[in-house]
Amino acid sequence: MLIVTAMYLYREHYKEINMAQKRVSFVNRVSHELKTPLTNIRMYAELMADKINPKDGLGKHIHVITTESQRLSRLIDNVLNFSRSQRERLKLNKLKCNPDEHLNAVINVVEPIMKSAGVEVCLGKITNQPVYLDPELFEQIMINLLSNAEKYAACGKKVDISAEIKDQNLIIYVQDYGPGIQQNQSLKIFEPFYRISSKLTDGVSGAGIGLSIAKELALLHGGNLELVTSNLGKGCCFKLTLNISDPNST
Repeated sequence: MLIVTAMYLYREHYKEINMAQKRVSFVNRVSHELKTPLTNIRMYAELMADKINPKDGLGKHIHVITTESQRLSRLIDNVLNFSRSQRERLKLNKLKCNPDEHLNAVINVVEPIMKSAGVEVCLGKITNQPVYLDPELFEQIMINLLSNAEKYAACGKKVDISAEIKDQNLIIYVQDYGPGIQQNQSLKIFEPFYRISSKLTDGVSGAGIGLSIAKELALLHGGNLELVTSNLGKGCCFKLTLNISDPNST
């Protein structure tokens, strides 16, 4: 009887794993299929925006198409990264680059959406020196953090970003002025698909994997992403730590 039960549980467990793998594979294929048409939509919208007065009605409509296509593109990138992390370990491609340039690039990307939400992104203290990191994954982390602030802390009207280098680590603080997060939720927010339920978050779109992906990419860099106590006594302060040592050094 014990052997039969064990075999039954094994088969059920195997079926669950197999089904989960099929779901991940399906999501991965669909996400890849969405990338090409979305890229075309965004490209043609940006071409049209260059030829039309942004202040007239048509210009505003094209602006919405552009910003929403950018938002959807980021969501797809998150799904693809999450899908990849379920199948195999994500690979790190460290290059020598200036993180300040990539921070400014991220701000330029998210600026239209942040402005639409009434949020100002301010880049304060910067590093002003080259380091070794994966620029693509670094930008993905920062976009996810700012997207999180746009969704849940827009009422604060502002997000501050500062950066410093300490002991072969790039440390970045992302401070918003929103309602903040209770201490007992500080670890759960990094779990996949976990979303805090409140009047502020109910109805907000998203899959709940942005912070999870951001933390995984930070760990991949030999660093971490954590919610730390804000010096302001309000809002959320995320601390991103990335190891920036030369990958070719011995």
